[in-house]
Amino acid sequence: MTGDPVSSSVLLRRLDRVRRTVARWWAGSSLVRLADRTGSTVGRWIRGSRLHRWLTAEPDPQVIVVDLRETYTVGPVVAALDRVGGWLAPRWRASRPRRALAAGVETFAAAPVRLAGLFAVVAICASLVRTLAGAPTEIAVGAHLLALAPALVGVRERRSWADLRESRVGRALSAALAPPDPDG
Repeated sequence: MTGDPVSSSVLLRRLDRVRRTVARWWAGSSLVRLADRTGSTVGRWIRGSRLHRWLTAEPDPQVIVVDLRETYTVGPVVAALDRVGGWLAPRWRASRPRRALAAGVETFAAAPVRLAGLFAVVAICASLVRTLAGAPTEIAVGAHLLALAPALVGVRERRSWADLRESRVGRALSAALAPPDPDG
């Protein structure tokens, strides 16, 4: 036998390939780019939210309006949101959790069905092992194997989130689940 058995391990090579694939998926994720802009984005989201706009709207001349920023109940909430957003933004931009979240989102966006299938295969196999360790019935084993079939089919799916969204089914779901236009 030549070479070190650990360095020639098939499992280690596959794990390294998975690690490289995840890193590649993570690097180009639009969610990672979004997370990079989160610092200023969080403040814009807070100030651009309907609730914030409603609470801080300019008064209509024919309506008596109380500036809720000046009240004892809502004012502290608005001030706290502004303070938290300002404090959190720079810390979030430099944080490891942001980078990890961005990497995870990018990985998921690159092949969502495949990752969901992998997760399902692992969960179903773990459940099957637990079932077999106890008192397995034919129905329980059959149900596990029946659930395993679509999960294994999902593992073969390589389309990205963007590709799935542009498919006929993806467009139909987007149209069906899209919120109504608030202006019209």
